[in-house]
Amino acid sequence: MKTALALLMLLGSSTLLAAEPQVSRHYQYYQASGDSLQALQQSLHANTPVQQNGQRFHAYTDTRVNWRFWWWEEADGRCRIERVETRVDITFTLPQLGADSRLPNSERIIWERYLAALTAHEEGHARLGINTARNIQRGIQALPQMTSCAALEHSANSLGEQALQRLRGAHIDYDRRTGHGASQGARLP
Repeated sequence: MKTALALLMLLGSSTLLAAEPQVSRHYQYYQASGDSLQALQQSLHANTPVQQNGQRFHAYTDTRVNWRFWWWEEADGRCRIERVETRVDITFTLPQLGADSRLPNSERIIWERYLAALTAHEEGHARLGINTARNIQRGIQALPQMTSCAALEHSANSLGEQALQRLRGAHIDYDRRTGHGASQGARLP
């Protein structure tokens, strides 16, 4: 009986620690068209809403990570984390081939491969955000009991903000390592 109770307690606590972030995905598309890959590239460059530091990119993934937590305050003022939830709102901005495009079949195949590779690259950005949310959730859940709820709240939010700072760096590093997806096949000839 003690073994069964201990197992239930262990399973209950591991479920709490293993809770996954809530993830919502949204897609925004912009139109690009052309009767050749060269014309399509010009259309992509002209129509993309994605601009950073004076450069235009064909896609972008916005990952917004949020967290909430609840604590329990003891009679003496000590405070501990009771529950943590994280949420990741992901918005993909991607090109879409316009209905007026007249790409030859051989070039349409190249476009489809490019778009698949570009989408896979953007999914990599989404994974970075989801992993950050997991790390925030685990980190806050693992915080020790503190002398006050104000100290606990400060520590939890500081942990989350530091994780978001690392996420910004991870996005930059990912784009640098992959050439904004070029090394993953997201490149038109």
